[in-house]
This record gives sequence, C-alpha cells and structure tokens, in this order.
Amino acid sequence: MSSSKLPCDAISGRLPLSEVLEWLRDLLAKPVREASSFIAAMSFVSHLAPGEAADQLQIRARELQCGLVAIGAVLENLVPQIGRVPLLEAEYAVAMRKAELEWTRALIEELRSGKLTWGDGDRPCLGEESKQAKKGP
Repeated sequence: MSSSKLPCDAISGRLPLSEVLEWLRDLLAKPVREASSFIAAMSFVSHLAPGEAADQLQIRARELQCGLVAIGAVLENLVPQIGRVPLLEAEYAVAMRKAELEWTRALIEELRSGKLTWGDGDRPCLGEESKQAKKGP
C-alpha cells in the first residue's frame, strides 16, 4: 500500500483494522518526497540575483526562527501536562524546521560571501527569454 490516503471500505465506510495498520506501517517506514513550494522556488532561485535571493532567504530564516520559538514554547508547556506521545508530530515539525533553518542560514552565508553565485548561463528558461528580449527581433 503506497497511498497516503487512509483505506476505507467504500460500502460501509468502515476502516478495516488490518488495512489501517498496514497503511500506518507503510507511512512510518517509507519516506516520500512531498510537494513543497519552497523546493519549487529553489528550482528557480537563479532567476533572482544572488543578493536578492539571500535577502528573501533571510526573511524565511527569520520566519522559521519565530516559528521555532512559538512551537518550542507550546511544547515546553504541554509536554509536562499531556506527555510526549501526543506531541511527537510537533517534535518532528521542530526537527524539520531546525534542519531547514540551518541549511537556509548556510546558503545565505554562501550567497553573501560569494562562495555561491550564478550568472545568466545558469538561467536556462527565464534567462533565455530575457536574452531574447534584449537582442530584439
């Protein structure tokens, strides 16, 4: 079973326990690439100047940091009250945000230092349209 959708008997609407458990095991065991607008944006980042990309990533880093502070405060207050198990999803979200923040900060540093840069040759789609527009008919 590879679908992320929960199996359901179409006639009764009931969830057969064996299928639900198989579905759950599958979701826990097999990583899948989930759609992300950030991943899509990174595919086109070279259409911005490196400095502008760094500026936008800096905004993202601040947003990630604020989100981490907020989730951290919630976890700090709730774990003693209800335990960790109901909050494992939130803990996972924190771990993913921390990893994204670390990666984003490293990328910002590479862009600001000039270690990572790009030019028009790295902009195959939109860059080509820009070059054609500059040349004229």
